[in-house]
Amino acid sequence: QELQDSLGVSIEVRYDHRKKHHCVRVVGQDPEAVATTQRQLQYRKKDLSFPKQHLGFVLGKQLGNIQEIAEKVGLLSIRFDPQTEALEMIGLSDQ
Repeated sequence: QELQDSLGVSIEVRYDHRKKHHCVRVVGQDPEAVATTQRQLQYRKKDLSFPKQHLGFVLGKQLGNIQEIAEKVGLLSIRFDPQTEALEMIGLSDQ
């Protein structure tokens, strides 16, 4: 709601039962405000690989380092994937 009010746009979220996914539509009079809103709503996933010998340092005791990284950069989700030996990070695309 705050984003809608500050940029003067309308955000509609619909679920497509046939395709089984959500669709977000941003509508507004100002094309720049619509584009700004879309950028702020887009999520991005990034995988970061690192040498196996650094695993303990990166994750930290009781996952303290990885949680601190997530908090500092404002990630929505961060986890270690043992199969790919990579950090999987999910956040807004403007982060």
